Amino acid sequence: MTIDLELTDRDHKGLRWNYRKFTAYHAACKSLDMLFSDGKWPSSVKRPSQTELVDVFMSRSYWHSHVSKLLIQVSRYPLMVGWLERGDSDDEPSDFDVWHQTKPVYTFKELKEWLKNDGTLDAVVKKKLERAKKSESGKGKQKAGRSIDVDVDVDVDVGDDDVYGDMETKLINKKGKGNKKSHRRM
Repeated sequence: MTIDLELTDRDHKGLRWNYRKFTAYHAACKSLDMLFSDGKWPSSVKRPSQTELVDVFMSRSYWHSHVSKLLIQVSRYPLMVGWLERGDSDDEPSDFDVWHQTKPVYTFKELKEWLKNDGTLDAVVKKKLERAKKSESGKGKQKAGRSIDVDVDVDVDVGDDDVYGDMETKLINKKGKGNKKSHRRM
């Protein structure tokens, strides 16, 4: 059983740092269980309790009030797990993709709110993004034969005073005919 000595430092703060400690604690528990069940744990040495393992990483009160209470819930959100596991030099997933806001620092206070709001700090932005995603996916689900795609080439004379009005007129004139719906691409 090995524990990264750096993770025993209690001065480091932040969600990502605490998530590393959280995952290291669970890996240590699993490793300890395997050593004990395989008979590889020395019989002359008392098996450390889970509480004693927590003490290696941080204070028990902080572990129970913040770390384990909130980080255990994160596993339901793969995007957040990816954000917590990303390195400082990585930028995917972005803060905005995960939190729906961009802040210089995220704390357990924000994580608690994020979990309470089912994966967002800004419910309005999340709903807008979900609607946009839904409308994007809905475009490809139209019944066959009910619509056609029409590619429209538009020549715009840059010298015209009313460029946009002229372009709109050309698009209307080139629009598909009959009862078929047409889509314009530019």
